[in-house]
Amino acid sequence: MPKCAACQFDNSDAMKFCGRCGGLLPVPCSGCQFINPTAYNFCGQCGKHLNTSLEGLNEATAQHQPNIKNPTLNTIPDTSAERRQLTVMFCDLADSALLSDCLDPEEFQYIIRRYQGTCTEVISRFGGHIAQFLGDGILVYFGYPKANEDDARRAVYSAINCVKAIIKLNTSLGDTVKTLQIRIGIHTGLVVIGEMGAGSKKEHLALGRTPNIAARLQHLAAPNQVFITDSTYHLVRSFFRVEPQGQKTLKGIRDPVDVYHVAQEIDVRDRFEAIQKQGNLIPIIGRQHELKQLTHLWNQSLTGRGKVLLLVGETGVGKSRLLQAFKEKINDQNNEKIFLTAYGTAYSETSSLRTIIEMLERAFEFTPDMNASTRFKSLEIQLSEVGFDLAYYLPLFSSLLHLPLADDYEELDLTAERKKKRTLEVVFEYIFKLSAKKPLLFIVEDLHWTDPSTLEFLEMLVQQTTQHRILALFTSRPRFNVPWHNRSEVNLLNLSHLKDQDISEMVEQLTQGQKLPQTLIDEIIKKTDGIPLFVEEITLMVMESKASRQSEDEDNDNHYVNLSIPTSLQDLLTARLDNLGRVRDVAQLAAVIGREFSYSLLEKITDNKATLQQDLKVLIDSELIFQSGVGNQSCYIFKHALFQETAVFSMLKTRRQEVHRKIATIAETQNPEIVTARPEYIALHYTRAGAIDSAIDWWLRAGELALKKSANIEAISHLEQGILLSESLPDTLSNNHRELSLRSAVGAAYCATTGYASKEVEQSYNHAWELCKRLDDTSEQFPILWGQWAFHVVRANLDRALEIAMEMFKAANVKNNPNLLLEANMSIGLTHYFLGNFTQARDYLEASVKADKTDRDRSFTFRSGQDAGVCARSYLALTLWVLGHPAQAKKCSEEAIILARTLNHPFSLSYALNFSSWLHYMLHDPQKAKIYTREELYLAEENGFFWLTLGSVVAGWADTQIDAPEQGIIRLQLGINDYRLPGARLSQTFLLSIQASVCLELNMLDDVKLLLDEAITAVQETQEAFWLTEIYRLYGHLAQAHGQTQVAYDYLNKSITLAQKQGAPMLQLRATESLVRFSTAENRPAALKLLIAAYAKIDKDSELVDCHNVELLIEPATP
Repeated sequence: MPKCAACQFDNSDAMKFCGRCGGLLPVPCSGCQFINPTAYNFCGQCGKHLNTSLEGLNEATAQHQPNIKNPTLNTIPDTSAERRQLTVMFCDLADSALLSDCLDPEEFQYIIRRYQGTCTEVISRFGGHIAQFLGDGILVYFGYPKANEDDARRAVYSAINCVKAIIKLNTSLGDTVKTLQIRIGIHTGLVVIGEMGAGSKKEHLALGRTPNIAARLQHLAAPNQVFITDSTYHLVRSFFRVEPQGQKTLKGIRDPVDVYHVAQEIDVRDRFEAIQKQGNLIPIIGRQHELKQLTHLWNQSLTGRGKVLLLVGETGVGKSRLLQAFKEKINDQNNEKIFLTAYGTAYSETSSLRTIIEMLERAFEFTPDMNASTRFKSLEIQLSEVGFDLAYYLPLFSSLLHLPLADDYEELDLTAERKKKRTLEVVFEYIFKLSAKKPLLFIVEDLHWTDPSTLEFLEMLVQQTTQHRILALFTSRPRFNVPWHNRSEVNLLNLSHLKDQDISEMVEQLTQGQKLPQTLIDEIIKKTDGIPLFVEEITLMVMESKASRQSEDEDNDNHYVNLSIPTSLQDLLTARLDNLGRVRDVAQLAAVIGREFSYSLLEKITDNKATLQQDLKVLIDSELIFQSGVGNQSCYIFKHALFQETAVFSMLKTRRQEVHRKIATIAETQNPEIVTARPEYIALHYTRAGAIDSAIDWWLRAGELALKKSANIEAISHLEQGILLSESLPDTLSNNHRELSLRSAVGAAYCATTGYASKEVEQSYNHAWELCKRLDDTSEQFPILWGQWAFHVVRANLDRALEIAMEMFKAANVKNNPNLLLEANMSIGLTHYFLGNFTQARDYLEASVKADKTDRDRSFTFRSGQDAGVCARSYLALTLWVLGHPAQAKKCSEEAIILARTLNHPFSLSYALNFSSWLHYMLHDPQKAKIYTREELYLAEENGFFWLTLGSVVAGWADTQIDAPEQGIIRLQLGINDYRLPGARLSQTFLLSIQASVCLELNMLDDVKLLLDEAITAVQETQEAFWLTEIYRLYGHLAQAHGQTQVAYDYLNKSITLAQKQGAPMLQLRATESLVRFSTAENRPAALKLLIAAYAKIDKDSELVDCHNVELLIEPATP
C-alpha cells in the first residue's frame, strides 16, 4: 500500500497517483519490487531502469498540488481563459549545453530526469504547478490552477529549496557529472491564462509580460542563485534577506526592471510576526471589549481553573494582533508567567504533529544554527530542570523532535502505537509541569492549517486544561470545523469587523500624521469593510502612491480615490474565488452586476438557471454574500467589496464587456424603474461594456435627473463621465452636440457646489460656448449665456455680467420664450442691485416675479440648478428694504422660501434662506437670522452646496450679537475666507462691513480700518456700489471712536449724499441717524431736520429697529 510522500495518504497498490492530492506515488521496480522515490529513474536496489516516461512525469507534476483538502478543486479549470495575478518561476539548468556535449545521450537524459524529478518534488511541496518542461528549463506557476494567499512567498521558498535539493542531489550522482547547478528567476504580475494549442497538443499557458520577465531574469542569475523582480520583492520582503542588483534591462522587455538576489530566509512565521519584529505595529484599535474578555479568562485561570477559548475570525480580521495585545497586557502584570505558542502553517498541515514539534523546539530554545548534538544537550538540560526521569522521557522527546539519541541512553522497547501514545502523554506532562511552576498561556494559531494528529492532541489537552493554571487560546477561520468546538470547556469568541470610526483612527496611525482627504478615508472605509489587513494594505498603497507623486501636484487627491486592489491582497482574494470550484462562474456574473444584485437579474444573464439557487447557497454558506428576501424576490450583497472586484477582474475583458452589455440592455428594456430612477446604473454598464454612444446618452440623462434633485455632486460625477467618454470619440457633428449638452449641464452643477466663480464653472461654460459657436446651436445658447453671466457676476465683473445679461434678454425675446425672459429679467435686476442701481433693479426683478406663474414651465430651473422665481423674490426683498419698504421686503423674502419649499428644490431653498438671513442682518434681527442660517447650513452640509461659506458669515454675526462674540467673529472670518477661496468677489463690501461692524463693537479699531480699506479697494476694482454708503458710514463711526469728529461728519455726509443719489432711503436713514448721534448742540437741529426728512421716505414699521432708534431721537425735537 504505497504512501504519498506529500500528504501521507495510504493508497491502494494499483494506484499510480495519490487519491487525495493527485501527486505521483513512489515507483515500484518491475524487477525487484523495491519502492523507489518519485524522483528516481533507476532502481536504488537493483539498478534496473524504472518504467516511467518523461510525459508521465509531466502529467503527474502538472496536476500535483499539495495540501488540497477538496481534490475536486485541483482540476484544471475549463477551457475559457481568465485574468489573474500569477507568480511565475523559471528554473534553468546551468551549463546544460556543456553537459550534453560531455555525456552520452542516455546519461544526459538520466541527469535531466533526476534534475526535473528533484525540482518537481520541491515545487509540489510548496503548491507550485509545473506548466511546462522546456528542455532543461521548468516553467512553474504559483497561483494557478488554485491560488494561495501567499503564492509569491511559496515561489521563493520553492526556489531556495530547489537550489538546496540540487546541491544535495550532486552527492548521489557520483562521478557521472561534476556538479549540477540551477538558475532561477521569479516575477509576479498580471496574466491571461487559458487553453492554448490544438488537438493533443493543448495545454494551459499564461500569456503576458510576466512569464517572459521570469524567463529572461534567470539568465542574469549566477549558478545556484535566485533572482526576483521588485513586484515579487514587495510581496516577500519581510520573509527573505535580499541583495539589490539595481535596474537591469531584459531582452525583449521595454522598461528596465529592479532586480534582487534572494540571499537567505528570515526566521519569521508570517506577515504579522514580520511586522512585529520590524517594530512597525500600530496600537491595537477597536478591540477593548475582546481584551477585557481575555483578561477575565486569564484571571480565572490563575486560580487553577483553567480556561479554553476558540477565537474565530476571517483572514486579516486581527486574530494575531489581538493575541499579541493581550500578551503585552498581561506582561505588564507583576505575576510571573510562561508563554507556549504554536502555529499551524500551510506548509505543514500534512506533516504529523509538526505544529507541536515546532512549539517544543521554541520552548527548548533550539535555533536554526544548532546542530543535532547541541539540540540534544539543550533538550537534556530543559527536561532535567522540570524534574523528568531522563532515561524514560529523553528517548521519547528526542524521537518526536527527530534527534539522534546519545550513546548514554537506550531506546524504549515500545510498539509504534504505544510509543505514539506515550509520546503525547509526556508532552502533556511537560505542559502541566510548566503550569504548576507558573501560570501558562498556551496559544495555537491557525487550527485550519494543523494536521489531524495535532488536532487530536489538542482535543485531549482541552479535556484536561480545567484542572491546571492554563489559559488555552486557539484561533481558526470561520469555515474550518474544529472537531471539539462544542465541548463545554470551550468558550467561543467571534472577532467582528472594525467600525468606521476605528478604521479612520487606524488610517491616521498608519499615515503617521500625514493628512489624507476625507473623501479618500471614506473610500478606504467603503473598500475595506472593517478588515484591518485590508485597511493596512490599501492605506500603505495610498501612501506609496502619494510618495511616488511628490514631484507632481500634491494637492490633487483625485489620483487616490479610485482605489485598486493591492497586489499584496490579490493572491488571498483569488484563493477564496478558486475555492468555489464551478460556483466561481456564478460569483463572477453576480460581481459584474455590482456589489448588490438581485436574483431576478442574475437569472436572466446566467446559463446555469437549473443550479442557480444551489450555487447561491454555496456562496452564502461560504460567507461571501448575504441574502435578503426569498425566492425570486431575493436580493444579495457581497460581504467584501474587494472580493467582488477580484471576481469581476478575474474575467477576460471581452467576457466582462459582453455581460455588462447584457445587463444594460435588460435594465433598459425590461426595468422601467431603473430607467426613470437610476439611469446612471444603465450608463455604468454601457460604459463598462464599451458601448460608448449609449453610455454617453445615459450619463447625460443621469446628470440631468441629479440636477433636478439638487444632487449636484452626483450630477457632476455623471456628467464628467459622459464628457470623458465623449472626448474619446471622433470630432463629428452629433458627438459635438452631445458634448455641448454635457458641458452646459455640468457647469450648472459646479455653480451649486464649487461656487459660481470657480475655475470649474468658467472652464465648463467657456468650452460649451466655443462648441455652441462652432455648431451654431441656438438651443444651448441661453443656458451657456446664463452660466457665463453667473460666473462674471460672482467674480464681480459687473459691467461684463450686465452685458451678458442683456444678451440673455435679447435671446429670450428672439425666442419669444416667457420663461427665458423671466430668467433674463432676474439676471439684469440682480446685476443692477450690486451696481447700486436700486430702482432699475426693482423694475427688472418685479417683472421677473410677475411672470413667475405657478404653472409655468420650470425646466430651466433644473438646467441652471436654481429657480429664477426664488432668486428674483430673494433679491427683490433686499431691494425693497433699501428702497424703504421693510414690511414688503419681509413678505417677499418669505414668499421666496415658501416657493422653494413648494418646488422641493434644496438648492433654491438654500438660496432663499441665505438671502433671508441677509435681510434680517439688515433688519438688525440676529435671532431670526440665526434660525434661517441654521437651516441653510444644514442643507448646505447635506448636499455639498457652497452656501456653507456665506451662511457661516451671518451665523457668526448672529453669535456675536446673542451670546458668543469671540467664537462668532472667528466663524465669520472663516466664512469670508472660504467664500473667496474659489475666486468669488461679489458682496465683498457687504461681508467685510459685517466683520468691521463687529470689530467696531468690540473696540478692535485697527482691524476695522484694515477691513474698510479692503472694502474700498474692492469697490474700486469691481464697481460694486450697493453697500458703499454703509462703508462710508462705518468710516464715520471709526473716526468718531478716534475722536475725529469732523472726519466723522465728512464720511457721514458722503454716505448720505451717495444714498440720495442711489435712491436708497433706508441707507440714507441710517447714515443720517449716525450724523445726529455724533452732532454737537450747535449743529444738532440741522441734523435732526435731515433725519426727519429721511424718515418720511420709508414705510413705518413698529418692529423695525431702525424706526425705533430714529423715533427715540426725533421725539424730543417734535413740538
